[in-house]
Amino acid sequence: MEKNWPHLVPALSAVVMTLVGIVHAADVIQVNVTSILNTRSVTTLTSGSLITWVNGVDGGGASDGYLTMAASLFKGDKSPHALPDSGTVPADSFHPYVVLNYNNADGKNNQTHFVTGAEDFTFPFPQTNYSKMFLFLTSSEGTSSIHVTLTYTDGTESKDFVVPDYYSDIPANDPNFCYLIKDLAKWNKQNVMTETNHHNIDALNVHPNPAKILTGIEVQKTQAGYMVFWGATGVSTTTTVTRVPALCDNSTVGKLGRVRVEHRFGGSTSTIALVNVPADAELSVLTIRGQRIQRRCPVVNGTFDWDAVDAGGQRLLRGAYILELHLGKVSRQIKAFVSE
Repeated sequence: MEKNWPHLVPALSAVVMTLVGIVHAADVIQVNVTSILNTRSVTTLTSGSLITWVNGVDGGGASDGYLTMAASLFKGDKSPHALPDSGTVPADSFHPYVVLNYNNADGKNNQTHFVTGAEDFTFPFPQTNYSKMFLFLTSSEGTSSIHVTLTYTDGTESKDFVVPDYYSDIPANDPNFCYLIKDLAKWNKQNVMTETNHHNIDALNVHPNPAKILTGIEVQKTQAGYMVFWGATGVSTTTTVTRVPALCDNSTVGKLGRVRVEHRFGGSTSTIALVNVPADAELSVLTIRGQRIQRRCPVVNGTFDWDAVDAGGQRLLRGAYILELHLGKVSRQIKAFVSE
């Protein structure tokens, strides 16, 4: 984790911030699905060399795959529609912050789970109450019908979904699907771009019952065809979550814990302090639409102070913002409102 991001300017006049109903914030859980990953679908640029995908996103896994941005630029592609290098996707109004199972530092481990024909799969995850659970999928050469069984401590419920073809557009009002990453190009086994855009990784919210503890998820692909499972991210209704191992070697395993929010006033200046923050946590400041405008690493005595400035020290405009703490593959979001 880098330690050289700009420090916040210590003072800001004529700004008042108030919390917006988020003292009991939900946790975003990046589910550790490494136990079921069976292939690599993304070419990475690792230690200066291209590590080419093995089973891609179409042609039964043999025709085309995706590249990271660094890999695509290394190949000489101009303004490519490629995957983010880190495997992280910022939160937006449809889905939370997401960490996928690939990055340029890893040229060895599996990244995805590919399914040819009919198959069932399950994966472990922290058993708790979830308001949302997203599965990240691509279906190629047509749609994929899946049957999802959610198991709770007191029973099960089953739901059927049709995963769109990865070239298809998703309506903005779709109750189940949204884009995780939209408008990607694709590349053949020689890492030559074969189509420039319009391919997607879709996010399916399976809508778990938030009043019940979710203990299991089974996905049954019920028809022939090709589908890639990229991972899962849940939004828990609790505030304390044990981290799962992160992808980066310099991350450690621990707990995010119950971070306390303190609102501090000083004359015409007001700051929000996040207390009991682990020393290896990272703070991101996002717009309400999920655009990252600042990142910070340093923690002084377990406290983050935020005084409503961006990475360049400029005062932020009036409106709502998201303070997002990251610790490995778990994050917690806290909303703040800036008003003059």
